Amino acid sequence: MISLQGGEPQRISRIDKRGLDFEAPRWSPDGEKIAFLSMSSSESAEKYEAAEIWVCEFPGGEPRSITQKMKMSLTSPYDKSLSWSPDGKTIVFTKMEQRNPLHPQIYRIPCEGGEAAALNIEGFFPDISPDGKKITYVKPQKGLVGYWLVENFLPGKNSVLGVRR
Repeated sequence: MISLQGGEPQRISRIDKRGLDFEAPRWSPDGEKIAFLSMSSSESAEKYEAAEIWVCEFPGGEPRSITQKMKMSLTSPYDKSLSWSPDGKTIVFTKMEQRNPLHPQIYRIPCEGGEAAALNIEGFFPDISPDGKKITYVKPQKGLVGYWLVENFLPGKNSVLGVRR
């Protein structure tokens, strides 16, 4: 991190594992955590390689993986986006399915870790509205890109985001 006024960069996290690249940082709504992706930088990596979503408290927190090395395709910049729910408890992301790589799926996972759950939405770049009731995303169709909006999630523990309002 570096101040808008300039100065020396401040390291947010330290993970001492060789062969990892870190990308797609996103601050939590309260600014107290940052989520980011790690992926193998190996030249021999397959199309479907292990990737993880990490969360780190700021300042001075210890980074922790919340996805336990899911199989994710990282062959496209479209795969590398994360979005926080307004309450900071859930992260949504795109996962390329090994069995169906042409149809990326949007998932959610608690920021504390656990089981990732499919939202049954096909697309990239998911983003949650400030009120937590809508998700926007991008979906390629027949050579074009469409921008989509899903709204009217049911409130409560059974909502798509798993967020009580």
